[in-house]
Amino acid sequence: IISKSLVSEILELDLIDSCRVFSYDHLGNMFSVILFPHRWLFEMQEAWHDGNNIGFGFDSEDARGIDHPPAIAGAYFAAKLGVSEYLMEKKIQAAVLVLREIRPEYAVPVGVWQIREAIRTAMKKDPYIAESFDDGIIFASKRMSVSKSDWLSRGRLLGMLKQKSISDFF
Repeated sequence: IISKSLVSEILELDLIDSCRVFSYDHLGNMFSVILFPHRWLFEMQEAWHDGNNIGFGFDSEDARGIDHPPAIAGAYFAAKLGVSEYLMEKKIQAAVLVLREIRPEYAVPVGVWQIREAIRTAMKKDPYIAESFDDGIIFASKRMSVSKSDWLSRGRLLGMLKQKSISDFF
């Protein structure tokens, strides 16, 4: 509810002027938050290690909000709150991709509070300023064991970016 209210205000703000990548590692979790110039889109992807396999989950939304039952529910909403708070503090709008790699050392889940706090901590650090979204995702994925192509093939963000808006026709 809080992040939904924040997003309604964020939609009225000017777009961010650069692509920023924030990173933070905490309790066996690696987080990367990529902000880039585009109207509000939000996607969180999770990758978790299960023996020799990696499982994936994601949720995403545009300005209308999430349009499906959330797969990673609490994690998604916790990350969205942390990012929304940052955007409101900076008075900017951006599209957002949050990547969370859950490493094998994350043995005992402690709850979504740690995701919210990890995102808040990440957003307080100095970001890497990327040349583009592509540069940002390359930077973010290089520090993780999941490849750029694996991240991008799992979610809906690329499709949402390619979708035309009504303003494209005028």
